[in-house]
Amino acid sequence: MECSKNNNERKEVINKLRTNKNNIEMFHAILAESSADDASLMYDMVVDVGTYKRITDIVDDKDVDQSTSMIIINAAHMKPSWEFPFNIKYTAPKTFRLKNNSLISVPMMVKVDQALYYDDQINDVEMISIHLGARGVSICIVVPNTANGLPGFLDKLSKNPNIMIRNRRNMKWTHLKMELPRFKIKFLVDWAEYLKKLGIKSIFNQQTSGLNSLLTDNAKNKIYLNKVKQKVFFELDEMGPYRQINPSEFMIQDIPPNIKLSGNFKYFSASKPFYFVVTMESGNTVEELFNGVYYGSE
Repeated sequence: MECSKNNNERKEVINKLRTNKNNIEMFHAILAESSADDASLMYDMVVDVGTYKRITDIVDDKDVDQSTSMIIINAAHMKPSWEFPFNIKYTAPKTFRLKNNSLISVPMMVKVDQALYYDDQINDVEMISIHLGARGVSICIVVPNTANGLPGFLDKLSKNPNIMIRNRRNMKWTHLKMELPRFKIKFLVDWAEYLKKLGIKSIFNQQTSGLNSLLTDNAKNKIYLNKVKQKVFFELDEMGPYRQINPSEFMIQDIPPNIKLSGNFKYFSASKPFYFVVTMESGNTVEELFNGVYYGSE
């Protein structure tokens, strides 16, 4: 198809993709009939459907033209559910200190419960690990003791990834009053220029990409890389994606967070920029699924 699709044809394509989102053959058949103008729309539709509309517009019109050979796209979407959700009625605006020590207000989720906890005095951070809704999956949140301490911790972590392994081994089940911000993180990165700065240049060369072995012997066109784009969406709230289901079906902690606590309770507040990582544990193996940092604004 040489011309761009009109609005009705585009809607028909969207409906086909939504009802056959796992049909790769259909996608390739539709894409083969599309013009360069429509190719970006097609890729965006696949990502849109696969992430339940959380990630859109990863490829724009300027990314695709008649000379485009190959684009690598990565879309990562996570909105985890807790094993034991927070109670939304206790969420309230609270102070969050930014890395420049200024203050903003963020919605802070509050819960009194047990969680794995460790006070890492060597690296000047506190961390907790809370189980999520899938077996073996948890989220670990690492909060430096100072508002501007996160870059220093990340620098240490990049030089010595074993910091997290060692700290996990030292974590103990602890009674906590915990405060975590409800937040979303979205970002888009075009990695092409960064890869070239790292010395990965030939793969972008139309004549000497080194990728032609991927083609059949009688292929007329050469193959090379044009773009490498990544878009990420991460959201953390009181319940997760199942919030529309009857809340009575979930075991929601209901200890009022403002009650006077007795005994050996600790207070953990993620009210400063922090690092988080979602992991899946199976036997003695721990795999990182998702990690990131939160600086206090979406």
